[in-house]
Amino acid sequence: MRKPEQLAWVNMRREMSGLWVAQRHEDRFTCGIPDVSFVLPGGVGGWIELKAGDRFKVSPEQIQWMLLRARYGQCCILAAWDGRVWHASRVGEHNFDRLRVSDKCTDISELGMSGSPAHVILALANGSEIAPSSVK
Repeated sequence: MRKPEQLAWVNMRREMSGLWVAQRHEDRFTCGIPDVSFVLPGGVGGWIELKAGDRFKVSPEQIQWMLLRARYGQCCILAAWDGRVWHASRVGEHNFDRLRVSDKCTDISELGMSGSPAHVILALANGSEIAPSSVK
């Protein structure tokens, strides 16, 4: 039986088929590396930390890894799937304080954007907190 995070990846990969090139990462030796690296047409690329469920934990290593790269301009996205809809936020200075506390679960409602993977990933990767109306 697949774990919820594996099901989330299957959903995202299926819904984003043809819109990106992505690779799932399973690194047990380096703390903090996000679950997925991706590149979109035009060369925009980045990382996605996948979570599943209405509440989830983000480790200090995950936040530090993403925040360091975000400071250098790389796109790092925290994306959670509740089984129906994706909720996501681009990691950066503006939301670091809220995400920093890892001893408590983050509520999925704290992530800024909701919708399909195409809706949230394409918009956030292109630097917008508002998804383009042509992508649903």
